[in-house]
Amino acid sequence: MSPWWGLVAASVVLAPRPALAANTGRARVPPSFLGASCIETIDRSRDPEWSFDVGIPFESGAPGPDEPADSRTFQFFALCRSPGPLEELPSWVAAADVEAATEADPTLERPPSSEILEHSEAWAGCAHAITPVDARMPISCEATAAGEVWDTREVSAGSYVVWGHTYEPAENSWTSRDGVVRVIDGDDASAGPAVSISWPLTEVVAGLDEGITVSGCMAGMAGTAWSLSWVTAAELDARGDDAWEVFAEGVDQSEFEVVFVPPSSLEYQAVFLRAEARDPQGRSFVAYSPEPVVFLAGCASPEGGHRVSSDLCGVGSNPAPDVTVERGGRGCTESREDDDEDEPSTVPTGSPSEPAAAVGCQIDGAPRPLAWMALTLLLMGFRRTS
Repeated sequence: MSPWWGLVAASVVLAPRPALAANTGRARVPPSFLGASCIETIDRSRDPEWSFDVGIPFESGAPGPDEPADSRTFQFFALCRSPGPLEELPSWVAAADVEAATEADPTLERPPSSEILEHSEAWAGCAHAITPVDARMPISCEATAAGEVWDTREVSAGSYVVWGHTYEPAENSWTSRDGVVRVIDGDDASAGPAVSISWPLTEVVAGLDEGITVSGCMAGMAGTAWSLSWVTAAELDARGDDAWEVFAEGVDQSEFEVVFVPPSSLEYQAVFLRAEARDPQGRSFVAYSPEPVVFLAGCASPEGGHRVSSDLCGVGSNPAPDVTVERGGRGCTESREDDDEDEPSTVPTGSPSEPAAAVGCQIDGAPRPLAWMALTLLLMGFRRTS
C-alpha cells in the first residue's frame, strides 16, 4: 500500500467522530399486552373507563446522563385506524420530546416533521393519547403492575387499536396490542363496525399446497358485511390499495374461519391479509395481519402465527397461546396440475373438506432462515420508500 493511502486511512481512523448516546446499542423494551381479546366492547353508557394489563420482558432501568428525564417510559395511544402493512408510525410523539432529547444529547439529529406524531398529516385527529405525557409509565415491575386505564369519554364512539410507544431517544419504538377496542353508547348502531384478525398474529411460514386457515371476529349493527383479502408486499408497494384481492366475504357473523389455499404465483412471496367490515350506514373499519405469511413450495403445516408475550413481573393475565392448534388449510395435494393457478382456493371451516393424501410431500427450495432473511431485507426496503 502506498504512503498516500496509509495517510488517508490514518486520517479516517483519527478523525473526530460525533459522540453516541450511551444507550444507542441497548435493546428497547416493548410492552407485553396481556389478556387481549379479538374485539373488546366498552359500553360507556355503563362505565366509560377501560383498563388493560401491561407486562414487560425486562426492566429498563434509570435514564442515562445523556437522556431526557422521562426517557425509558411507556405512553399508550388509541388509533382510529390500523397502520397498513408497509406503514410505520412516526418515531417521535411530540416536538417537545425532540427538544428535550436534543438538549440532553446535542449530537442527536433532529427528525423531519413527518417523523413527529403530532405534526403528521396521516395521523391528524386519529391518534388519541391514553397516557398523558406527564404521566408516562416507567418501565419497571412496580410501575406497570397496575396496568393502564383509558377514559373513553375523550373520544368519539367507534373502533380503535391500542399501541404502546417506548420513549427512549433516539431509538423510540412502537408495539401494537392485538385485537380491536370498540367504544359504543348503549347499542351497536351508536358506533361503526369493528373487525379483527385473531390468527395469524405473527409471521408464518406455510406450505403453498396446504394453505392456512384465517380466523377473526366482527361486530356491528345488523346487516354489517365483512370481507377478507390478500396482497403481496411487492404489489402493495407498487399499486397501493388497488392491489388487494378478495377471497372471502359474509354478512352478520360474529366470528369467521376461512381456508385460504393461495395460487401458485405466491410461492416465496410475502403475503399480507386484510379484513374489512362495512355497515349499512357506510361506516367501515379495516384490520391487517401484523406480519406477513410466506408460502414455500410443498404442503407442510403452518409454523408461527401465535403471539407469545414475555412477562417478567407476573401480571397474571397472560394465558398461554394454544400453539397445538393447527391452522393449516387442509388443501394439500400431491400435485397442483389440475388447479387453476390464477384463483386461490377458499373453503369456510366446517364445510366438507378432507385433505388428499400427501405422500412424500416436502418443502422444497431455499432454507427457511435464508428465506426469512431475504424477506426481512425486502420489507425494510418497502418501508423505507413508502
